[in-house]
Formats: sequence, C-alpha cells, structure tokens
Amino acid sequence: MGRKNLLDRISQLDRLTPSETKLVAFFEENYHLTAFETISSVSEKSGVSKATVGRLLNHLGYQGFTDLMIDIRQDVVDRLESPIDRYIDRRNEMDEAGDDFLAQHVSYTMKNLEETLARNKPEKINRAAELMTAPKGGLYVMGGATSNSLAHFFYLLAKYMRKRVYLLNADMSTIRHQLIDVCNDDVLLCITHYRFSAYTIRVAKWFHKIGCPVILLSDREATPLSDIADIRLYARSAGLPLFNSRVATLLVLEALLMAMAPLLEEKMRHRFNVFEDMRDDFETFAAWPGGAVPPRARQIARHTNGGKNGRKDTKTD
Repeated sequence: MGRKNLLDRISQLDRLTPSETKLVAFFEENYHLTAFETISSVSEKSGVSKATVGRLLNHLGYQGFTDLMIDIRQDVVDRLESPIDRYIDRRNEMDEAGDDFLAQHVSYTMKNLEETLARNKPEKINRAAELMTAPKGGLYVMGGATSNSLAHFFYLLAKYMRKRVYLLNADMSTIRHQLIDVCNDDVLLCITHYRFSAYTIRVAKWFHKIGCPVILLSDREATPLSDIADIRLYARSAGLPLFNSRVATLLVLEALLMAMAPLLEEKMRHRFNVFEDMRDDFETFAAWPGGAVPPRARQIARHTNGGKNGRKDTKTD
C-alpha cells in the first residue's frame, strides 16, 4: 500500500470533534503552506490548543509535529504542487488549452475524480448503501442550492429502487410537516458543499438528535457536521474560476445507487415494472415522428412477450 498523506489519513476518521473539525478545516485550507508552520502557529491560526493539535496528529499515526512536516513536504515534492508550482501549472494548462474551455474543465474534472476515488474507500460506500436500503426505515435526502439539484437527482432514481424515499425541500415554514413522521429507523443522506447551508446543517443535526444515522457527502473533510455524521463521503469540487465543479458529487451519488441495487434487486425489479406501466398509462414521453416506435420501446415489447408483468428491461430514461 502506498504512503498515506495527511488528507488520506483524515478521511479514514469516523468522526471529528468540534475542535478537530476546526483544525482539519485549517489543514484543508492551508495544506501545502502548513509545511512552513510550527505547532504554535497552527494552534494560533486554527483556534485550538497545542494539546488538541498533538492529540489529532497522534490519532492520525504521526509521531509528532515534525513527522507531519516531513510528510507534507514529501507530498509537495511527490505532487510538484508547491503554491508557485500550482500557479505555473494552472497558467500553463490554460495557455495550452487556449479558448478550449471544455478541455480545461475536463482536465480539472479528472483531477477531482482521481482525488475522490482515493478518498472514498469501498467499505464506506457499501456501508452507506446498507443503511439506505434497511427495510425498516425511510430514506430522506436533502441538499441546499446546487446540492438540492443533486439531491433531487438521487431521489428520483432511488424511487425506482425502494419505497419511502423522501426529498426534503428548503421551505423552513413546512419543515416540521416534512419531518413529523421521522423515527430513529430512518436515514438521512445530506449533500452539502462549502460554504455549507445553515438550513441543511440544522436539519441534519435534528436527525442526529433523534437517533437517525446521518450520511454526509461533502467537498470538505471538515464541515459543521463532521462531529455527528455516521459516514462521511468526500467529493472534490475544485474548478476553474467562477464556479466549483459538482461532477465528482454526481459520480459518488451514482456509485451509491449502484451499491444499493444488489441489496434491493427483487423489490427493484417489481418497482421498475410498475414505473414502465405508468409510463404507458400517462404517455410520459413525446411521440416519435410518424408514430414510429422508439428502439427502447421495441426492446421492452420483445421482453414482455405481450404482457406487462413480465418486463425484464430495467434501465431508466
């Protein structure tokens, strides 16, 4: 197994205390510059005690602050990503790409996906899938702003797979109505990105208070929910100036759906069949020119052998 850097080690922690969350946030914001800090300066700038710094480093497997400095400096050399190196690298990428903005975005996206893959171990994805397919409870999904669109995407596809999937909206005036039936058998999937929706944070903390597991998907290891989340999943969101990317978050959500599928196979097959019947009943999609039958519909017809209940095709449109 290759050497684990500081952020790799942090991603393996189950939970962070409030003080550890502040310290991890400092490391994330100033990762490579930390190589030039002292334990006193880290303590002062992060707002935690030197004892907290020492305890976290020990928990992460470092022999001391000097050991951490050696690790970060080695990582800088390995990645060739000192601040000036990153600046030059970005300028070179943009100069080479010229006005090919798609190429620039793809380049950043690939880096995001590689980092996301490295920071999410299969056990975390599988454990999250097990929680979200538990037969007793319901699955609640929530996100604010751009995270809300991603939550809506996950909600729509999860509805194909299991009963009792609920999308929480950001209407504070109705949140009590939305949560009135929640019990500790339920699970919350919380999607949030820096700078973190205060509304989403309050709802997640309420789920935790009543004993519900909270699965957190974020673009930072240190968040206001790091101390309560049962499972923390990471999606890197770095992008070109103006907007951060949400591609990695979408990939993690799709991976969660894939992990849920084998656990719900029989129930899912029935639900897909019902969805297909309803598509026909409600004429959901536009007709093809001249009344032609779309290729997907012809494929479904072949599998049904003339009957609705035997559908075997289960891909969504």
